[in-house]
Amino acid sequence: MRDMRRKLAIMLILGGAALPLALVSLAYACGVLATVHLNRSAVASGASVSGFGNNYSTKPKASAVVLRFNSRTGRALWSGAPDQNGNIAPRFTAPRVRPGYYVVDATQTSATGTPVAGTPGRAVLRIGNPHRHGAAAAWPIGTPGSGTGSYATSSGSGIAGLAGSGVLVGSLSGVLLAGGALLLLGDRRRGQHSVPAF
Repeated sequence: MRDMRRKLAIMLILGGAALPLALVSLAYACGVLATVHLNRSAVASGASVSGFGNNYSTKPKASAVVLRFNSRTGRALWSGAPDQNGNIAPRFTAPRVRPGYYVVDATQTSATGTPVAGTPGRAVLRIGNPHRHGAAAAWPIGTPGSGTGSYATSSGSGIAGLAGSGVLVGSLSGVLLAGGALLLLGDRRRGQHSVPAF
């Protein structure tokens, strides 16, 4: 029984130490992601939309950043080079399409033609009122963004999501470490007070 408790304690301590390392490894593997944020998440067809984005390549041989409509290869809405800090400030006209939810992809390629690491940045744009005229949504209803005047969220916030889950992982890790330590201390105390068998 004592060996089983000791093995369990060691497994809890190792698990508690491994959880934060796994989170750090995952965050490191994700790298820096490109973002794009739109000043309005819902517009009428033909309306002006502006925004900003971060973390695009500033290497001399990298392409300009291109905002594309509803896919990585969709129609170009805007094109421009990022500034020296990798930021973009696009402005475009919302396409005349059926009302619905659409995605705006901010793409960039390297000198070899492959996508730059961390791209595309993505944002959701609702054009028209998708609930009128029985229009089908091109993007799931309930997408991020809080409407006119606020910046729609983008998929480039993966690391922020990992940071938020760090609190949960840290708490779980602490519980595992404490549980393992308590089991080991309990065994040690029992060992000191036990009467040897003759």
